[in-house]
Amino acid sequence: MSTIEVFPFRMSKAQLAAMPDRERTLLILVAHASNEINVLEKLILMTSAGTPPEKFVDHVEAAQTLIVLRLLIGKLNETWRLFSTRFQSVAGLPQTYLPRLTSKAQDDLAWLRRYFGRENRISGIRNQFAFHTPDDDVIEAAFQDLGETEPWTFYLSDLSGNTFYYAAEMVITRAIAQSAGPASDDILASELAAVFDDTIAVSRKIKDLFSELIALICEQHLASGEPIEGVQLEVPRLPYVPFFLDEDSLKGK
Repeated sequence: MSTIEVFPFRMSKAQLAAMPDRERTLLILVAHASNEINVLEKLILMTSAGTPPEKFVDHVEAAQTLIVLRLLIGKLNETWRLFSTRFQSVAGLPQTYLPRLTSKAQDDLAWLRRYFGRENRISGIRNQFAFHTPDDDVIEAAFQDLGETEPWTFYLSDLSGNTFYYAAEMVITRAIAQSAGPASDDILASELAAVFDDTIAVSRKIKDLFSELIALICEQHLASGEPIEGVQLEVPRLPYVPFFLDEDSLKGK
């Protein structure tokens, strides 16, 4: 266990209601997107934190991590679209807030604009795999590219919550890696590592940028003379989220 400090910033509905509609909506949506990104990024860390006792469990939990990663990728793409269409394109808002960002946030924004301004892994995976079902030919190409010696396995259990169709995830993972083009196994593995690196980099830059933007909007409209007192919290070290659970856990007991 360790100790962190949390600072509750209390607002009234009347304060929020007094804000211009478009800025209040932006504040809510940007804060919501930041929450989703934070939760999904933590789940990625937690699903990959264990040391499984069996090799097949390692396979399953690696696939579990990639499922959460794809959800995060989809959310990151949607979050950038939110920023582009609901903030950057609205007259007056960029001029009010962007010049007041710190130099680090300015650098993060410039990096994100470059990244999303060209063909990129995040948008490609979002469009084909995260929030859409891949085309049949994409699945077939990935299936044909995998060898007979791969673990073509469905892990079955009396409890549906402990059943994992690993072979399906193996094909999807190969399809994602192939989306960069035909390549050897080494290059495909390198592409998956690059997907992970891109996802974490984009996630953290968006979170840092949005944190400053939220603070600036609050400073503009919700400034209060009352000091914010911190609350000390005892928090655990990174927990491990396994795939296989006992029956009571699956029933929420």
